[in-house]
Amino acid sequence: MSRILFIAIIFITIISCTPDEDKKMDEVKTTTLQEKAKVSSIGITLSPTAKKEVASWEKYQLIETKMQRYQSVTKSEALQNARDLSLLIEDVLDTIDVKILDRPDVKMRFNVLYNHAFRLHDMLSITSISEEEVMTEVTRLLDAYSAVNDKINVVYKIEEYKKSFGITELDTMMFADKSGMISGDEAPLQEELMRSDKSTKKAKQKPKRIPLKLKPANKGFIKKRKSPPLKKSDSFKKN
Repeated sequence: MSRILFIAIIFITIISCTPDEDKKMDEVKTTTLQEKAKVSSIGITLSPTAKKEVASWEKYQLIETKMQRYQSVTKSEALQNARDLSLLIEDVLDTIDVKILDRPDVKMRFNVLYNHAFRLHDMLSITSISEEEVMTEVTRLLDAYSAVNDKINVVYKIEEYKKSFGITELDTMMFADKSGMISGDEAPLQEELMRSDKSTKKAKQKPKRIPLKLKPANKGFIKKRKSPPLKKSDSFKKN
């Protein structure tokens, strides 16, 4: 009787353990199949000046860390991490801690980045979504982040030009009013500053010395000098 009971206990134990082992095997297979793929690289990073200026901007630093991970990611990681990323970007849209970057054109770039992050999060609910579709959206996300960096670089580049030419905020407002420049779009001002910078550099350059070209003398030809006309006093007197 005890022997039968012992065999029954062993049998029940084997049955209860089998599903767990099968589940673990499936997880191992899934992990093996979903290897991290090199999707794309971040095309534009911050310039040294911009990087220094935003070093204390905590929210941007968190976004940068998350975006770095998207350069090499699996399908599941891309979808699962999208929610936290979209919430973080949404928080930046509400409040930009750096005053000089709290402007419409910068927010517009962050808004595009948010749309792609939210799109990735939305893909998580689509069971039939393919890996190719996810990775395509990841590439768009990285491109949008490059656009954010590019805009931040432009803002700080313009500030460098302003300082070098001694341009104040009042001058900027007067230029905007004169040229019809939209608030937050300083492209016309940037072009004007770059033209002024080139003109200044050109003026500082030493003028090139142009060598004189001497006309070659006509060989074998001597120009006869005309004799002056005779005066009346020099004419022959009548006898």
